[in-house]
Amino acid sequence: ILAPEGTSVSPALDFCRYPAEETGFFECSDGQLNEIYEACRHASAICRQGCHLDSPFHQEALGCTGDYYIESLMEHYLLSDRRLIRLDILRTARLLEIKGGKMFHTTYSLIFFEWVNDYLLFSGDRQILRETERARKLVLSRFLAHIDADGLCSMPDYLFVDWVKTGDFTLHHPPKAMGQAVLNAFLYRALTLFGGYETEAERLKAAFRQKLWDEERGLFFGGLAEREGEESPWQPRAEGKYVNVHENALAVLYGLCPEERCAEVMERALSDDSLPAPQPYFMHFVFGALDRAGLFGKYGRALLAKWGELLKECKTSLKEVWSGFDCDYSHAWGGTPLIQMFGKVLGVTPTKEGFTEYEFYPRAIGLDFARGRICTPRGKIEVFLEKGKQPVLKEFICKGEQNDA
Repeated sequence: ILAPEGTSVSPALDFCRYPAEETGFFECSDGQLNEIYEACRHASAICRQGCHLDSPFHQEALGCTGDYYIESLMEHYLLSDRRLIRLDILRTARLLEIKGGKMFHTTYSLIFFEWVNDYLLFSGDRQILRETERARKLVLSRFLAHIDADGLCSMPDYLFVDWVKTGDFTLHHPPKAMGQAVLNAFLYRALTLFGGYETEAERLKAAFRQKLWDEERGLFFGGLAEREGEESPWQPRAEGKYVNVHENALAVLYGLCPEERCAEVMERALSDDSLPAPQPYFMHFVFGALDRAGLFGKYGRALLAKWGELLKECKTSLKEVWSGFDCDYSHAWGGTPLIQMFGKVLGVTPTKEGFTEYEFYPRAIGLDFARGRICTPRGKIEVFLEKGKQPVLKEFICKGEQNDA
């Protein structure tokens, strides 16, 4: 700062964010994981303004549901104030109503169902179901109208999957042969979350397993080649079979993959170096799939450590991608390590609305110790884990009583 000669100034920095106290915390024996946690926490804070942003640099304040979904999950563990999450869910619902269930990012309109469901589990606010019901019905009606002769959903476009280039294509706006499986996995999940669509969900699952399984490779592939329609920038044409980690992770996570094959599918997908690695955002779904396959303990710590490479470029926040193109360093969509630290390492996840019931299942990843606190509508939950000792959970319920487990 330049000041006139003979005068002095005191530099100051204004930090703006939504005014909510961070009551949750996490700490462990691995210094790098603590640094990653802090970077995720800070990225969450700077993207939390009068509404959620994909980043303070881009400032996309509506329509980036994948970003807001990850940000909201971080906030559920960090904050007791969920009003901003609720606001943006309702803003998105109104957008979907106005647009007839359509969103620019096609898959994001389906991730909306995950967003609503997790808000309900963490908050217990059942009114959100009624307030978003029309929007969610419009989304399902739109996608179900595009079920084709193969029993799968075919859409005019398949964006967005991930910021990944694969061959001559990108999974930002992939051809049908690369994006159809991902879209159908998200649609299946939306059908199961909404309720009343059991028949449609089972038909979709059967078609997914029959049409998109490659027996020779032992993996699901990205989709069927487009047989008609004109090529466009949002739906390029591609022939043949294309396999990525993405559709396999979602198939495992959402139960489209037969249970007995889940571990094998994830092992094959992650060990195949010819498949492009999912970017920080999509790793959220990969972690979930690993846990469902019983492999989080085997791969979790090494995959969480990948974020250490991002911190070499920026110590305090999150780069949008692992490497490459011009992007920003304030993208909270890559903040899933924080979610994994609370939900998997500490092992606390709600199983019924409002945390009235929850799972306590810490995943061992070789740490000497880990501890943390989560605020729920019923009160605080504190966890302390120490190698070689029994896990300790203390629940401070709203009446001020304390239960040790």
